[in-house]
Amino acid sequence: MTSLLLALLLAVQAPPQRPPAEAPRHWTDGQVRWRSIPIPTVPSGEEGVVQAQVSCTVAGRGRVRGCRIDRQTPADTRFGRSILNGMSRAELHPIGGLRPGDTFTVTLWACSDPTAACERLPWPEG
Repeated sequence: MTSLLLALLLAVQAPPQRPPAEAPRHWTDGQVRWRSIPIPTVPSGEEGVVQAQVSCTVAGRGRVRGCRIDRQTPADTRFGRSILNGMSRAELHPIGGLRPGDTFTVTLWACSDPTAACERLPWPEG
């Protein structure tokens, strides 16, 4: 009887067991869907194709925070900065399990001549 009371007392006092929190996941190009895509502008003076790879963290309600430029081409382009400015208005479509705290990396590109064919460039080696 005493052991039953002790077991009951310990069960009442013990904090409930919770499943471990899932670790944040990382998403890449093609795995995120935009509700409101950042539309960067090509800075004046840029020529040809400009491109930047940006990493961000997912905030609540599909918002985006903590973005940084990982790499860009040409190396001295200001296009990455333009993307970062647009990310404050961007929203992700929370599909496929995307949740706050997850991170993602995307590559955006544009052409200085809007009438020219514009394709993503391969990243230079190095």
